[in-house]
Amino acid sequence: MIDAAAQLDDAHRQWVDSTSMPDDVVEELLVTAWDELVVYLPGDAVATPPIAEPPPRWVKANVLHARDLWAAGMRNGDVIGFDAFAVTVRPLSRTVATLLRPPRGRPLVG
Repeated sequence: MIDAAAQLDDAHRQWVDSTSMPDDVVEELLVTAWDELVVYLPGDAVATPPIAEPPPRWVKANVLHARDLWAAGMRNGDVIGFDAFAVTVRPLSRTVATLLRPPRGRPLVG
């Protein structure tokens, strides 16, 4: 299994703010994001032995979700509850989910 679909240079190319962050922080975000994304991928998508090169949409999803995780750590506005019983809710964005599981076309008639 690969550590992350996206590499540091992918993050720097697709997420401009990552260039001003320490490389180890960006790499940790990519690995953490990928761990969450693997769970959402269809069951047969992550093969054993590891895939040689992930599809570009996986790389994009990995960078977008890493960016979402970074942004989530910077804000405090999506909390449900009060005081010690508060829960922060941060699901996969619809864009990331669609990159991982593209919708399949369905016939309108039939």
